[in-house]
Amino acid sequence: MVQVRETAAGKSISAWVILNRKGVFVARVQAHYGQSRVLVNVWTMTGDVPLQEGSASGYGYDKFTAALSGLIIDGHKMTDHCGENRKPPKGHSVWPDGTKAPKGYRFGNYVQKGHGDLFGLPEDAEGWTDCWRISGLEYLSALGYQVISAI
Repeated sequence: MVQVRETAAGKSISAWVILNRKGVFVARVQAHYGQSRVLVNVWTMTGDVPLQEGSASGYGYDKFTAALSGLIIDGHKMTDHCGENRKPPKGHSVWPDGTKAPKGYRFGNYVQKGHGDLFGLPEDAEGWTDCWRISGLEYLSALGYQVISAI
């Protein structure tokens, strides 16, 4: 038996269904992967714009996430890789060692005590310099949404 997803056409498309934390449908995401461009459509049940479109072209990077960036799903603006960086807690130059990243974020770029001056920080700074928002649909998963791959 030949499955649709195994055909040339099936390999050039993807689709996801997004359910909120209560299991209620909030969006459908579809993507078409062309030779050098990805087209993304997002149909939502909430918000002012029921159909949104994004695209990205070029080579050598995650075009799907770039095409999704800026589109809104259930009130959450999708971001690209390194699209949003949160500042450290008030009174700190870095995210202190042992701190847990906020939901939907990941730490990056750890500085060891005594090396802060290499990063333009106080020399005694120790911890994470960056707290990046998780990109694309993975962000919704981190928040507790169900991201179901349909094809």
